[in-house]
This record gives sequence, structure tokens and C-alpha cells, in this order.
Amino acid sequence: MRSVTIEQARLELDALVADASAGQVIEITLDGRPAVRLVPVSQAGDGDAVPANEVEEAFYGD
Repeated sequence: MRSVTIEQARLELDALVADASAGQVIEITLDGRPAVRLVPVSQAGDGDAVPANEVEEAFYGD
């Protein structure tokens, strides 16, 4: 699993989505702690979904 900071994810989102679509799991950290994972749809379960507002908060703050 690849791990990137939220700052890196902001700059590399297109590439991270492409990597996740190709099968790689990518963990995004916030303040040094795991916050979210990008996973291929084929690996995502119903319980893994994160509400869109939480994703927006991770990228843009409150």
C-alpha cells in the first residue's frame, strides 16, 4: 500500500486516481495519521464508502 500526505494528494490527485483504478491501494494521511484510502471499485465494499463531505473536508478543511 502506498501512503501519501494530504498535501501530496492535492498535487497528485489525477495520478493517484489512475493508480487506484489500476489496482493499487493508496492511503492518504492527515496530520500524520491515516485518514482515507483510495481503492479500486472492485475492492471496495459497501462499508468502505466515505461520505463526500468527509473527503472534501480532508482536502479543503472545514
